[in-house]
Amino acid sequence: MNVIEAVRGPNGGFRLLVPPEELTLGYIVSVVEDVGRSQNSTKQKSGQKELSDDAIRVKDKLTDVWKKADERRQEFLNRIVFSDLIQDAEEERPLNFSI
Repeated sequence: MNVIEAVRGPNGGFRLLVPPEELTLGYIVSVVEDVGRSQNSTKQKSGQKELSDDAIRVKDKLTDVWKKADERRQEFLNRIVFSDLIQDAEEERPLNFSI
């Protein structure tokens, strides 16, 4: 799903292509993280030592904990829609997105 478009010119900038009521913070975070993961996976890891069996077991347990934490974080972020963020910010002070 395309989320933003770049617009050139005097009134240019970036515009949302998805209504704020349909766009979750969780979706945006997952897109950004996917890009980061794909960039990191292409980097060659040099000079890494082999881990002992015990170190691998501990690493696997930590990986499980991080996966569970990430799932909960993603569930939380998926409940936050941009329209709510905009409304909350607007209540504090009127928003002005001009450059």
